Amino acid sequence: MKGWSAMTCLVHAAFVAVVVLPSHVSAFSWQQLNPAGTLPPARANPGLAFDDGGSRLFVFGGQGAAGVLNDTWSYSFQSNSWTELSPTVVPPARQQMVAGPRPDGFAVAAGVGQQSQPFNDVWQFDAGANTWTQLDQASPHHPEPRFGGAGGIFDPTSNLYLSHGKGDDDLFSDTWRFDFDTNEWRKIHGSVRSLSPRSPHARFNCGSAMTGAESFVMYGGCLSGANSGGLCPSNDAWQWNNGDWDQQDTCPSPRLLPGLAFVGAGQVAMYGGQQNVKQVVTIVESSLRNVDLLDVSSGVWRPFTVDNDTQIPAFRFGAGMTTYEPAQQLAVMFGGQSRRDADTGPDSPLLNDLWVLEANAEKGALAAVGCGSFLSLPFLHGIFMFVGWGVCLQTGALIARYFREKDPWWFKMHVRLQVLGLILALVGFGLAIASVEGNHFSFAHGGFGLAIMIAGVVNFLGAWQRPVKEPGSTSWAVFSFAHKLLGRLALFSAMVNIGLGLLLMVAPMAVWVFWFVLFFLWVITHFGLEHRKREREALGLAKKTDSLPTIPEVDGSTLSSSSV
Repeated sequence: MKGWSAMTCLVHAAFVAVVVLPSHVSAFSWQQLNPAGTLPPARANPGLAFDDGGSRLFVFGGQGAAGVLNDTWSYSFQSNSWTELSPTVVPPARQQMVAGPRPDGFAVAAGVGQQSQPFNDVWQFDAGANTWTQLDQASPHHPEPRFGGAGGIFDPTSNLYLSHGKGDDDLFSDTWRFDFDTNEWRKIHGSVRSLSPRSPHARFNCGSAMTGAESFVMYGGCLSGANSGGLCPSNDAWQWNNGDWDQQDTCPSPRLLPGLAFVGAGQVAMYGGQQNVKQVVTIVESSLRNVDLLDVSSGVWRPFTVDNDTQIPAFRFGAGMTTYEPAQQLAVMFGGQSRRDADTGPDSPLLNDLWVLEANAEKGALAAVGCGSFLSLPFLHGIFMFVGWGVCLQTGALIARYFREKDPWWFKMHVRLQVLGLILALVGFGLAIASVEGNHFSFAHGGFGLAIMIAGVVNFLGAWQRPVKEPGSTSWAVFSFAHKLLGRLALFSAMVNIGLGLLLMVAPMAVWVFWFVLFFLWVITHFGLEHRKREREALGLAKKTDSLPTIPEVDGSTLSSSSV
């Protein structure tokens, strides 16, 4: 960090050398600090930052046991004690803000307060004067009020960054910078399209860490709710650098509110986070002995195991975590909420403990668990929709159009596949309803999916109650035309919507390759069978596509033979 005085450097170096490092007999371990005197109330999602000298840790706000807080505390490494600062003017109470160091103090921005009110303001604390000052009031532009986003301040001379987050009714994906020289906000990246495969979709409750004056990392979060759909939690990682986004590795388990901090040597450490929540069916959770490190130059995550079993913090989410001493690869973690075993369980206790992490990647031991694996409701939704619409219904339609000479086999297979496909699609539709946090059909994939399911059900019911085919029957002609047209539109739209779903889920490249190869094979198969059909028709060998099967009707319990 910049701006250290000679005395501050000596005090800080002495603390690291005398208190921290001797207890770290290994290169990858936690040490709990046990301050004397009064401690800050337990809390989650506080604003956390060091002063410009690194000798004091500041804490502001967070979610306390009785509500959202607006108190200000400092921890002195020299005296190993907390002090409540009690300035006369304070920012509105808030949690889930971004924060970072400033000369002789720190700054916070955005967040959410009482009655779920989001903010877009910037406040700076001057430790020498013990005063808070709002800085953004004269700015001609502001980001939309939000909380749970990414960003912060790298060092006391840097600007503040704010990206993504949640407002009253929307999730955001734009990126803003606050210039402390002019006290003005400036939008530096517009909103990301919700179907873009190369940019981080709108989200909140993510973890983030500044890695440079103009770069930061964002991990996980919730991509669902507030007019959006997606994983909640997600496991995608992104780095903002040089004015744009780069996707990183996706090794760790998906999480909400993990703690992230830059620990020097080009590494970002991640600990904790909510993993087993509503959308998750099964998951290999990160152990409390594991810390994940991201190499920001290669974009690769590696899970490490701490090698000091005597001091391990409770696994938690919503902890404040920040860079402590990059040269020594240290970070500090404060507070949070300890992990609960199930989403329906009792509220987990809030914490106010203080820990130092030493994360030396060159000497640490890689964890044996490797990358995390999980299965979520959106993935199950995709599997059922793929098998239902992409396999069964498509194959049933293909058989009805191109294999009518195999009578009555074609009709029996067509009916069975259509019924099975629709059942699977309805199950997938229910899984989609269960996985999205409200506003299920306010985004493209959800609204399109609803229309497709309605078309599929209507077409099924129409075939069930089809009119009797008689020579010159107008009702049969109308039914046959409508049934074929609606069926083909639904099948084609379903294939397109499966692709939209993959975009929404930020699916891995392997899944994309598989889907496009399958889609290409389907197209080639249809062209080939259509060519075969027309050749047989020319030779008088093909059966007309509006002909009925030679099997008897069974009380209207079979579908129409003219599905395509």
